[in-house]
Amino acid sequence: MKEHVYNAVNTTVRLMETRLLSQADFDTLLHAENLHDALSQLKKTRYDFDLEALESQKNFDQLLTDELKKQYHELLEVVPDPRIINLFALRYSYHNLKVLLKGQFTGRDLSHLMIPIGLYSKASLQNLVETGQSEHLPDVMVEGVSLALKDYEETKRVQAADVYMDTYYFKHLRTLANELLDSRFNYLVNIMIDLKNLSTLIRARQGQHSRSFLMTVLSSSGTVSKLDLVNSTESGEVKDALPLFEGKDYSKDLENIFANDDERQLAMHLETLGNRIVHDFLADAMFEGFGPMPVLAYLFAVEMEVLNIRLILVGKDNGFSEEELRERMNPINVA
Repeated sequence: MKEHVYNAVNTTVRLMETRLLSQADFDTLLHAENLHDALSQLKKTRYDFDLEALESQKNFDQLLTDELKKQYHELLEVVPDPRIINLFALRYSYHNLKVLLKGQFTGRDLSHLMIPIGLYSKASLQNLVETGQSEHLPDVMVEGVSLALKDYEETKRVQAADVYMDTYYFKHLRTLANELLDSRFNYLVNIMIDLKNLSTLIRARQGQHSRSFLMTVLSSSGTVSKLDLVNSTESGEVKDALPLFEGKDYSKDLENIFANDDERQLAMHLETLGNRIVHDFLADAMFEGFGPMPVLAYLFAVEMEVLNIRLILVGKDNGFSEEELRERMNPINVA
C-alpha cells in the first residue's frame, strides 16, 4: 500500500473531524432533563431534523442511519482504496444479505430493514440471493450465500441466513485484512472476531444450546480456537474460557468483567470493551501523516457518535438517569 497517496485524504479527514460532537456536546445531551431537551440540544449540532416530528415519531434510527450513510459516502468519494472503508462497512452488507435471504426464504418483502451503507449495491446483493451466483461480488461472499441457500433448501431453516452470514462476515473480514497487507488491520479484526465469539458463546450458553450449535455459530477466523472455546465451557461457565485469552492486551479487563458483572450484562460490556480497545488503538494512529489509519479512526469516531446519540435519545425517552446512561456510553471521538 502506497501510504503517501493518503496525504490529501487525511487533510480532508482533519476538516471532517471538526464536525464531530465533542465531550462538551455529549455532556449537554446527558444533562438534558428529557427527550425534548436532548433533541433541542442535538439540533444545535450538524444533525438536521424536524424536532417536533422526531419527538413525536421517535424515528431515531432513520436520522442516525442517514448520517452514517452520508459520512461513508463522503469518504468513499475520496479514499484511494475502498477496501479500507470496507473494514467497517462490510457488516452492513452482510446485514443486508441476511435481510434478503430471510425475504427469499419466507416470501416476504423485508427490504425496509436494509441499511443503505456498503460497497455493494442492493441490486448486486439481490441478484446473488436470487441466483446463488455473481461475477461481480467477492468469492467468499458468493460462497456464504450459496451455502445458506443450500442449507435452507435441505432443512427449511430460516435461521440459516443468520448462521451463514455471521460466519462468512468474519471470514470475509479476515480475507480483507490479509489482502491489505498491514498487521494493524489484522489486529483490529482479531479484536472484533475474538470478542464477538465470546459474546456469542455467552448468549448460546445462556440459551442452553447444543455443542453442535456452538460449533456452527462460532467463527473459526479468530485467534482463539472455537473448538477450545466450546471444550473449555462444557460446564456451562463461560468464565472457564478466560485462560484461553491470557496474553491478550485485554485479558485483565475480561477478568474484571466476569468477576464483577451481572451475567445478563456480560455481552453488552464485552461489546463496550471491544469498542474501547479499538478506540485506544486508533487514537494512537489518529495523527499519522501518512497512510489510511486516520480514515479508519474517523469512521470509528462517527460509528461511536451515532451509537452514543442513539443510547441517549432512547434512554431519555425511557426515563434513564444521567448516571445510568454514562455507564453505558461508548468512547467519544478519537480526534
